[in-house]
This record gives sequence, C-alpha cells and structure tokens, in this order.
Amino acid sequence: MPIAMIMDEVRSRPVEERAVFADAILQTLNPVDDSLQSKWLNVAEKRRAEILSGAIRPIPTSEVLSEAYARAMA
Repeated sequence: MPIAMIMDEVRSRPVEERAVFADAILQTLNPVDDSLQSKWLNVAEKRRAEILSGAIRPIPTSEVLSEAYARAMA
C-alpha cells in the first residue's frame, strides 16, 4: 500500500487512534526495553505515592526552569 494511502487513512482516524499509531511507529524506531520500562514504571508509581501521601512536594515547572536559567547565567 502506498504511503500516501496510509497517511490518508491515518488522518481520517480520531486523535486517540492517531496517537496510538504514532506511538507504535516511534517504537519501531526506538524499541522499548521491557526491563527498563518496568523500572521506570516502578519509579513513577513510587513518586506518585510520595506525592499523594504528602511525603514530597512537587516543584512547579516554572520554578525549576527559573532556577535552571539563573544557574546557567551565573
């Protein structure tokens, strides 16, 4: 099937389906290492629990970027 036909079909799909398709294409370029994926998921779950319990306070992106910019300019 020509790429133009595939692209027309993809464009006709809802955004959610296009996102799944895009992710599938990207994974063919950079395959997910299942062992690393599992480790990252564990870290994310731990962080989420820490935030929800109040054990840690998330820092707003704007604050992080401001500090990074200030350090870079120093």
